Amino acid sequence: MTQKQRPPAVPALCKPLAPDGGWGWMVVLGVALANMTTQSLVSTFGLLFGQALHDMGQATTGAALVMNFMSATTNLSGLITGPIMKLLSYRQVALIGAALFSMGLLLSSMATNITHLILTYSILSGLGLGLTGPSSFVALSTYFDTKRGRAVGLALVGTGIGQMLMPQVVRFFLEWYDFPGAMLLLSAISLHAVFAAWLYRPLEAPSKSKPVEEPELRSLRRISNAEMNNELGMEVIAAEVREDEVKKVKECDLEAQTCTGRLAAAWNLRLFRDPSFVNIVAGLATFNVANINFSMVLPFLLMDHGLTRPEAALCMSVTAASDIVARLLVPFIKVKHMSARNSLMVAMVALAFTRSLLAMQSKLEEFVVVSVIAGLVRGAAILNLNLAVAEHCCNETLPAALGINMVAKGVVILTIGPLLGWLRDASGSYNLCVHVQSGLLLAASFAWAVELIVKYYQRRR
Repeated sequence: MTQKQRPPAVPALCKPLAPDGGWGWMVVLGVALANMTTQSLVSTFGLLFGQALHDMGQATTGAALVMNFMSATTNLSGLITGPIMKLLSYRQVALIGAALFSMGLLLSSMATNITHLILTYSILSGLGLGLTGPSSFVALSTYFDTKRGRAVGLALVGTGIGQMLMPQVVRFFLEWYDFPGAMLLLSAISLHAVFAAWLYRPLEAPSKSKPVEEPELRSLRRISNAEMNNELGMEVIAAEVREDEVKKVKECDLEAQTCTGRLAAAWNLRLFRDPSFVNIVAGLATFNVANINFSMVLPFLLMDHGLTRPEAALCMSVTAASDIVARLLVPFIKVKHMSARNSLMVAMVALAFTRSLLAMQSKLEEFVVVSVIAGLVRGAAILNLNLAVAEHCCNETLPAALGINMVAKGVVILTIGPLLGWLRDASGSYNLCVHVQSGLLLAASFAWAVELIVKYYQRRR
């Protein structure tokens, strides 16, 4: 057998081979630690700020205002996430985000009114969280390819563990040090995310590369990923090299010369030309608003069905525990050749029926059993959220894609979220609110299924 001639490298389309291990596991550890000390604190908002807001003369409306401002800031920060990660490495962005989040908590310890909290916690900490999340995922995507699902699952376990531990930590701090002292200590704890970000060591690019003639791009498309890794020593960033993207390189260069073109290039607005990407982002935003509103409604739903506070807390703890189990196990039992997006679509359908089933129970034992199932399905769904975007985009466009996804979530939260709250107040029924949320999940899954069916028949032609 004659040895095949080695094709030249493609700098614009290739990256250094993802090690799928090695220092990548230290990156996983760093992401898990960052999630545990930043994102998990958001779930303790009611416990942490409840008495402080009461002392400021604010009730539920004030709490909702602070929380909604933070959620909007976190998601709308996607407008700057993509451009910033073009100028800085993902480690530098994560460091800035962790520092901002900790600084927001520090300044919130001196808050005496709700405006102060909005400026420090909602905006400053929210912006830090918005920078830390995408940069952490980009770091994972850079180091992992075939084992990306496992890496993301292990990293998300940090969030689950934090959600179980932080409520107890916050309660202890509030009892012994009151609100200002608790905020100072939590600010110090969140600084662990700065240490975690130092573990996001950028993966070095190949030192030698040669330009590629355009005719060779078609031959690259016919080479499998495994063969490419063996012969070229690097991976093709996208699942397949799109010929239309290569043909538009000159067009993109001309666009970048105009002011509008520069803005489009900075935010990679060309992604909106891809209907599949738009459909993915719309589905993820719908899932996000349904998931957040369900988490807000769940304790009230359980107590409305006759459960006591301890019993409601038990159901929520069982859900969180089974969620962690799913994040650990699902990456190892994933169905072969099933994409992250398809896995998420199945999980969304299952989650819709499971949550509606939960709303129709009446006994504690029934609630506990359904809560276990709901937690497992939720963990499987959350595991694939960012993976659905990552598998559709190459590493160069991934930061911008994640930013667009965050902005879409922020817009949907600010529009559909209040409508779901209004529906609950107008109807007086928590069950109806949950069923509508399930309907949103089914609608997003239906839109994805239609696209898959259309693409299937197009391929057959």
